[in-house]
Amino acid sequence: KTSTNVLSLEKKSVSHNASSSPQFRFALLHYVTVGFCVSLSEVEELRRRIFDDIARFMGADPKTMKQQIIEWPILKTSSIDQSLDSARQVVTQKFGLLPAKVIVIGSDVVPYFGPLERALIETPVLVGGQSYLLIPSFSELMRSAQRKRELMALLNGWF
Repeated sequence: KTSTNVLSLEKKSVSHNASSSPQFRFALLHYVTVGFCVSLSEVEELRRRIFDDIARFMGADPKTMKQQIIEWPILKTSSIDQSLDSARQVVTQKFGLLPAKVIVIGSDVVPYFGPLERALIETPVLVGGQSYLLIPSFSELMRSAQRKRELMALLNGWF
């Protein structure tokens, strides 16, 4: 396995024009010992079982989970600032509320949370008091039993 810089895998273009409004949908899951940020499509439902299993593996009780969905833009027609900079501020604020270990699933989260820009795929990166593990694709993870086994092996060495 080779580590890959996340920016090289980011295919979705994100405008750096402050007046443009990006679009994304992230699920934030907060367990006591681990947090998740999962990139979802507009219609995709969160399949919670895998996250409960991972949280259990990392010593958390799935009953303690708190969930929040962040959708951007906040409203389709609004005078609220919904620029890329505002989106980054909101996502950064939400990440700050997650536990010390955060698993980020979806490389398209990277443009909205600066600390992930120096992350390598599947290599934890420590930023302040939080450690982030980036998994590039939720759909790939869900389709492959081998990818799930690899993730569990990674997690075993992480905590």
